[in-house]
Amino acid sequence: MTDKWLKNRTAAWIVILSLLTAGGAAPLAGVETVSEQKADFAGDFFRDEAHIWTTPARMNAGQWLLAAGFAATVFWVITRDEVFYRDIKDAQERNPWISDISPHITKTGAFVIPYGTAGLFWLAGKLFHDPKARDTGVLGLQALLHAGLVTQVIKHLSGRNRPEYAGGVDNWYGPSGFFKRYTNDLRKYDAFPSGHTATIWSIATVIATQYKSHFWVPLSCYTLATMSGLSRVTEDKHWLSDVIVGAAIGFSVGKYLVHKNQRRHAAKLQAAPLAGNGSLGLTLAYEW
Repeated sequence: MTDKWLKNRTAAWIVILSLLTAGGAAPLAGVETVSEQKADFAGDFFRDEAHIWTTPARMNAGQWLLAAGFAATVFWVITRDEVFYRDIKDAQERNPWISDISPHITKTGAFVIPYGTAGLFWLAGKLFHDPKARDTGVLGLQALLHAGLVTQVIKHLSGRNRPEYAGGVDNWYGPSGFFKRYTNDLRKYDAFPSGHTATIWSIATVIATQYKSHFWVPLSCYTLATMSGLSRVTEDKHWLSDVIVGAAIGFSVGKYLVHKNQRRHAAKLQAAPLAGNGSLGLTLAYEW
Protein backbone atom coordinates (compact mmCIF):
# COMPACT_ATOMS: atom_id res chain seq x y z
CA MET A 1 0.00 0.00 0.00
CA THR A 2 1.61 3.22 -1.16
CA ASP A 3 1.95 6.50 0.71
CA LYS A 4 -0.25 8.09 -1.92
CA TRP A 5 -2.99 5.55 -1.27
CA LEU A 6 -2.87 6.21 2.45
CA LYS A 7 -3.02 9.95 1.85
CA ASN A 8 -5.95 9.66 -0.53
CA ARG A 9 -7.81 7.26 1.76
CA THR A 10 -7.50 9.61 4.72
CA ALA A 11 -8.68 12.60 2.71
CA ALA A 12 -11.52 10.61 1.19
CA TRP A 13 -12.89 9.57 4.56
CA ILE A 14 -12.72 13.15 5.82
CA VAL A 15 -14.77 14.29 2.85
CA ILE A 16 -17.31 11.46 3.04
CA LEU A 17 -17.88 12.13 6.74
CA SER A 18 -18.34 15.81 5.88
CA LEU A 19 -20.91 14.81 3.28
CA LEU A 20 -22.87 12.75 5.80
CA THR A 21 -23.16 15.79 8.08
CA ALA A 22 -24.25 18.06 5.25
CA GLY A 23 -26.76 18.17 2.44
CA GLY A 24 -26.03 14.73 1.06
CA ALA A 25 -28.38 13.15 3.57
CA ALA A 26 -31.00 15.94 3.53
CA PRO A 27 -33.83 13.98 1.89
CA LEU A 28 -33.40 11.17 4.42
CA ALA A 29 -34.65 13.35 7.27
CA GLY A 30 -38.02 12.67 8.83
CA VAL A 31 -41.09 14.85 8.31
CA GLU A 32 -40.84 18.04 10.30
CA THR A 33 -43.59 20.28 11.67
CA VAL A 34 -44.27 23.11 9.24
CA SER A 35 -45.41 26.52 10.40
CA GLU A 36 -48.67 27.80 8.97
CA GLN A 37 -47.25 31.29 8.73
CA LYS A 38 -46.53 32.73 5.32
CA ALA A 39 -43.13 31.84 3.93
CA ASP A 40 -40.32 34.25 4.70
CA PHE A 41 -37.42 33.81 2.28
CA ALA A 42 -34.59 34.90 4.59
CA GLY A 43 -35.98 33.16 7.66
CA ASP A 44 -36.74 30.00 5.73
CA PHE A 45 -33.27 30.01 4.22
CA PHE A 46 -31.43 30.00 7.54
CA ARG A 47 -33.80 27.46 9.08
CA ASP A 48 -33.39 25.18 6.08
CA GLU A 49 -29.61 25.54 6.16
CA ALA A 50 -29.60 24.52 9.82
CA HIS A 51 -31.91 21.61 9.01
CA ILE A 52 -29.59 20.38 6.26
CA TRP A 53 -26.49 20.39 8.45
CA THR A 54 -28.24 18.71 11.39
CA THR A 55 -29.89 15.97 9.34
CA PRO A 56 -27.75 13.13 10.82
CA ALA A 57 -29.18 13.86 14.27
CA ARG A 58 -32.64 12.88 12.98
CA MET A 59 -31.69 9.82 10.92
CA ASN A 60 -32.85 6.37 11.95
CA ALA A 61 -30.94 3.10 11.55
CA GLY A 62 -32.31 2.40 8.08
CA GLN A 63 -31.41 5.86 6.85
CA TRP A 64 -27.90 5.55 8.28
CA LEU A 65 -27.52 2.24 6.48
CA LEU A 66 -28.54 3.83 3.19
CA ALA A 67 -26.18 6.77 3.77
CA ALA A 68 -23.34 4.39 4.66
CA GLY A 69 -23.96 2.45 1.45
CA PHE A 70 -23.74 5.64 -0.57
CA ALA A 71 -20.56 6.71 1.23
CA ALA A 72 -18.98 3.30 0.59
CA THR A 73 -19.85 3.57 -3.10
CA VAL A 74 -18.32 7.03 -3.32
CA PHE A 75 -15.21 5.83 -1.52
CA TRP A 76 -14.81 2.96 -4.00
CA VAL A 77 -15.20 5.33 -6.96
CA ILE A 78 -12.57 7.63 -5.43
CA THR A 79 -10.09 4.76 -5.33
CA ARG A 80 -10.72 4.16 -9.06
CA ASP A 81 -11.04 7.78 -10.19
CA GLU A 82 -7.76 7.90 -12.10
CA VAL A 83 -8.75 4.75 -14.02
CA PHE A 84 -12.23 6.08 -14.78
CA TYR A 85 -10.75 9.39 -15.88
CA ARG A 86 -8.37 7.72 -18.34
CA ASP A 87 -11.18 5.53 -19.70
CA ILE A 88 -13.44 8.53 -20.25
CA LYS A 89 -10.65 10.50 -21.92
CA ASP A 90 -9.86 7.51 -24.18
CA ALA A 91 -13.51 7.32 -25.20
CA GLN A 92 -13.49 11.06 -25.82
CA GLU A 93 -10.44 10.72 -28.06
CA ARG A 94 -12.10 7.97 -30.08
CA ASN A 95 -15.28 10.03 -30.46
CA PRO A 96 -14.44 13.63 -31.42
CA TRP A 97 -18.10 14.66 -31.26
CA ILE A 98 -17.86 14.47 -27.46
CA SER A 99 -15.26 17.21 -27.48
CA ASP A 100 -17.45 19.24 -29.82
CA ILE A 101 -20.53 19.29 -27.59
CA SER A 102 -18.90 19.07 -24.16
CA PRO A 103 -17.93 22.78 -23.86
CA HIS A 104 -21.52 23.77 -24.62
CA ILE A 105 -23.22 21.27 -22.32
CA THR A 106 -20.99 22.17 -19.39
CA LYS A 107 -22.28 25.75 -19.51
CA THR A 108 -25.67 24.54 -18.28
CA GLY A 109 -24.15 24.20 -14.82
CA ALA A 110 -22.64 27.68 -14.79
CA PHE A 111 -24.23 30.63 -12.96
CA VAL A 112 -26.31 32.23 -15.73
CA ILE A 113 -28.49 29.34 -16.92
CA PRO A 114 -29.53 27.82 -13.54
CA TYR A 115 -30.18 31.16 -11.83
CA GLY A 116 -31.78 32.55 -14.98
CA THR A 117 -34.11 29.54 -15.11
CA ALA A 118 -35.20 30.07 -11.52
CA GLY A 119 -35.79 33.75 -12.26
CA LEU A 120 -37.86 32.98 -15.36
CA PHE A 121 -40.10 30.57 -13.44
CA TRP A 122 -40.69 33.20 -10.75
CA LEU A 123 -41.40 35.92 -13.33
CA ALA A 124 -43.79 33.69 -15.29
CA GLY A 125 -45.60 32.83 -12.07
CA LYS A 126 -46.07 36.50 -11.27
CA LEU A 127 -47.11 37.54 -14.77
CA PHE A 128 -49.52 34.68 -15.40
CA HIS A 129 -50.74 34.29 -11.80
CA ASP A 130 -49.38 30.75 -11.62
CA PRO A 131 -48.54 29.84 -7.98
CA LYS A 132 -46.74 26.63 -8.95
CA ALA A 133 -44.40 28.41 -11.37
CA ARG A 134 -43.76 31.14 -8.80
CA ASP A 135 -42.99 28.58 -6.10
CA THR A 136 -40.73 26.71 -8.51
CA GLY A 137 -38.71 29.86 -9.05
CA VAL A 138 -38.36 30.56 -5.32
CA LEU A 139 -37.55 26.94 -4.49
CA GLY A 140 -35.08 26.82 -7.36
CA LEU A 141 -33.23 29.86 -6.04
CA GLN A 142 -33.16 28.44 -2.53
CA ALA A 143 -31.87 25.10 -3.81
CA LEU A 144 -29.12 26.79 -5.78
CA LEU A 145 -27.96 28.78 -2.77
CA HIS A 146 -28.06 25.84 -0.37
CA ALA A 147 -26.29 23.50 -2.78
CA GLY A 148 -23.65 26.15 -3.36
CA LEU A 149 -22.99 26.61 0.36
CA VAL A 150 -22.75 22.89 1.09
CA THR A 151 -20.47 22.37 -1.89
CA GLN A 152 -18.12 25.16 -0.89
CA VAL A 153 -17.78 23.92 2.69
CA ILE A 154 -16.82 20.44 1.48
CA LYS A 155 -14.45 21.87 -1.15
CA HIS A 156 -12.62 23.81 1.53
CA LEU A 157 -12.31 20.70 3.70
CA SER A 158 -11.25 18.29 0.97
CA GLY A 159 -8.61 20.27 -0.95
CA ARG A 160 -8.58 17.91 -3.95
CA ASN A 161 -6.82 18.91 -7.15
CA ARG A 162 -8.61 18.99 -10.47
CA PRO A 163 -7.55 16.48 -13.17
CA GLU A 164 -6.23 19.30 -15.35
CA TYR A 165 -3.88 20.50 -12.62
CA ALA A 166 -1.69 17.39 -12.37
CA GLY A 167 -2.30 15.72 -15.72
CA GLY A 168 -4.76 13.15 -14.43
CA VAL A 169 -2.96 12.42 -11.14
CA ASP A 170 -5.22 12.52 -8.09
CA ASN A 171 -4.04 14.28 -4.92
CA TRP A 172 -5.81 15.41 -1.76
CA TYR A 173 -4.58 18.15 0.57
CA GLY A 174 -7.45 18.09 3.04
CA PRO A 175 -8.18 21.03 5.35
CA SER A 176 -4.56 22.17 4.97
CA GLY A 177 -5.62 23.67 1.66
CA PHE A 178 -8.41 25.72 3.27
CA PHE A 179 -6.53 29.03 2.98
CA LYS A 180 -3.92 28.02 0.40
CA ARG A 181 -6.63 28.02 -2.26
CA TYR A 182 -6.71 31.82 -1.98
CA THR A 183 -2.96 32.32 -2.45
CA ASN A 184 -2.06 29.46 -4.83
CA ASP A 185 -3.56 27.98 -7.98
CA LEU A 186 -7.22 27.32 -7.11
CA ARG A 187 -7.28 24.23 -9.33
CA LYS A 188 -5.01 22.48 -6.83
CA TYR A 189 -7.66 22.49 -4.09
CA ASP A 190 -11.07 22.90 -5.73
CA ALA A 191 -12.24 19.60 -7.25
CA PHE A 192 -14.36 17.78 -4.69
CA PRO A 193 -17.31 17.97 -5.09
CA SER A 194 -18.38 19.43 -8.44
CA GLY A 195 -20.10 22.77 -7.97
CA HIS A 196 -21.45 22.86 -11.52
CA THR A 197 -23.03 19.44 -11.02
CA ALA A 198 -24.56 20.35 -7.66
CA THR A 199 -25.94 23.52 -9.24
CA ILE A 200 -27.61 21.92 -12.26
CA TRP A 201 -28.93 18.98 -10.22
CA SER A 202 -30.49 21.25 -7.60
CA ILE A 203 -32.54 23.29 -10.07
CA ALA A 204 -33.29 20.22 -12.22
CA THR A 205 -34.62 18.32 -9.19
CA VAL A 206 -36.88 21.19 -8.13
CA ILE A 207 -38.41 21.48 -11.61
CA ALA A 208 -38.66 17.71 -12.09
CA THR A 209 -40.40 17.23 -8.72
CA GLN A 210 -42.74 20.19 -9.13
CA TYR A 211 -43.88 18.96 -12.56
CA LYS A 212 -43.50 15.22 -12.09
CA SER A 213 -47.01 14.57 -13.46
CA HIS A 214 -45.60 15.36 -16.92
CA PHE A 215 -43.23 12.43 -17.49
CA TRP A 216 -41.14 14.30 -20.05
CA VAL A 217 -40.19 17.01 -17.53
CA PRO A 218 -38.26 14.78 -15.08
CA LEU A 219 -36.81 12.85 -18.02
CA SER A 220 -35.52 16.02 -19.66
CA CYS A 221 -34.28 17.60 -16.44
CA TYR A 222 -32.36 14.59 -15.18
CA THR A 223 -30.95 13.77 -18.62
CA LEU A 224 -29.60 17.28 -19.01
CA ALA A 225 -28.25 17.29 -15.44
CA THR A 226 -26.47 13.97 -16.02
CA MET A 227 -24.92 15.15 -19.27
CA SER A 228 -23.83 18.39 -17.64
CA GLY A 229 -22.16 16.48 -14.81
CA LEU A 230 -20.32 14.12 -17.14
CA SER A 231 -19.11 17.08 -19.17
CA ARG A 232 -17.15 18.22 -16.14
CA VAL A 233 -15.02 15.09 -16.55
CA THR A 234 -14.59 15.45 -20.31
CA GLU A 235 -13.62 19.09 -19.72
CA ASP A 236 -10.88 17.94 -17.27
CA LYS A 237 -12.43 19.91 -14.42
CA HIS A 238 -13.54 17.04 -12.18
CA TRP A 239 -13.16 13.40 -11.30
CA LEU A 240 -16.13 11.05 -11.58
CA SER A 241 -16.61 10.92 -7.79
CA ASP A 242 -16.75 14.74 -7.72
CA VAL A 243 -19.68 14.55 -10.12
CA ILE A 244 -21.50 11.80 -8.19
CA VAL A 245 -21.31 13.69 -4.90
CA GLY A 246 -22.24 16.98 -6.55
CA ALA A 247 -25.32 15.33 -8.07
CA ALA A 248 -26.26 13.84 -4.69
CA ILE A 249 -26.02 17.24 -3.00
CA GLY A 250 -28.14 18.95 -5.64
CA PHE A 251 -30.73 16.17 -5.71
CA SER A 252 -30.95 15.97 -1.91
CA VAL A 253 -31.37 19.70 -1.40
CA GLY A 254 -33.91 20.02 -4.20
CA LYS A 255 -36.04 17.15 -2.92
CA TYR A 256 -35.98 18.40 0.65
CA LEU A 257 -37.10 21.92 -0.28
CA VAL A 258 -39.93 20.81 -2.56
CA HIS A 259 -41.27 18.30 -0.03
CA LYS A 260 -41.10 20.89 2.73
CA ASN A 261 -43.03 23.33 0.55
CA GLN A 262 -45.68 20.70 -0.15
CA ARG A 263 -46.10 20.08 3.57
CA ARG A 264 -46.47 23.81 4.15
CA HIS A 265 -49.33 23.99 1.66
CA ALA A 266 -50.91 20.89 3.18
CA ALA A 267 -50.80 22.56 6.61
CA LYS A 268 -52.88 25.44 5.28
CA LEU A 269 -55.76 23.10 4.39
CA GLN A 270 -58.11 22.70 7.35
CA ALA A 271 -61.02 20.27 7.62
CA ALA A 272 -63.83 20.26 10.16
CA PRO A 273 -66.93 18.05 10.56
CA LEU A 274 -70.33 19.61 9.96
CA ALA A 275 -73.52 18.20 11.45
CA GLY A 276 -77.06 19.46 11.47
CA ASN A 277 -80.65 18.62 10.56
CA GLY A 278 -79.89 14.91 10.60
CA SER A 279 -77.05 15.15 8.10
CA LEU A 280 -73.29 14.97 8.29
CA GLY A 281 -70.77 16.88 6.22
CA LEU A 282 -67.24 18.18 6.02
CA THR A 283 -66.07 21.75 5.61
CA LEU A 284 -62.73 22.59 4.01
CA ALA A 285 -60.86 25.87 4.39
CA TYR A 286 -57.61 26.86 2.72
CA GLU A 287 -55.47 29.81 3.82
CA TRP A 288 -54.17 31.75 0.80
